[in-house]
Amino acid sequence: MLKPNGVYLHCQSKRTEHQTEFENQWLEILQNQPGFQPETYNASQQEVTQLLLQQGAKIEYVIAAQWQIAQTVGELLDIYQTKPHASCWYVPNDVFLKAMQSFRSWCQSHYKSLDVLLSSDAKFEILVVRDWGWT
Repeated sequence: MLKPNGVYLHCQSKRTEHQTEFENQWLEILQNQPGFQPETYNASQQEVTQLLLQQGAKIEYVIAAQWQIAQTVGELLDIYQTKPHASCWYVPNDVFLKAMQSFRSWCQSHYKSLDVLLSSDAKFEILVVRDWGWT
């Protein structure tokens, strides 16, 4: 809850274009795992922003930093192997192992090599919300 005239800051490092492609493919693979339905617990930033605007909030987006990220396909796969994202946290180990095998196969088929270098712009974004719920 914001106090009157308070400020809420939501800071995040946005996924890059190639990281988003990976995450979308990972979610598709999970959805196709027999007997498993991935759960989502979050609202999109667009949904939250829309709700805040309906409550009279003043919203400003600030890009605090921007840089280039370059990762190989293999590096991205290794990152997923460590379950860093919420989309991995609640996947049972047996399902996770099968999904990772499918993910690796997709990567090899799609990119032809795990050594392919993917590069995208990254951003650190701050959402500044003022006067939320105080209209």
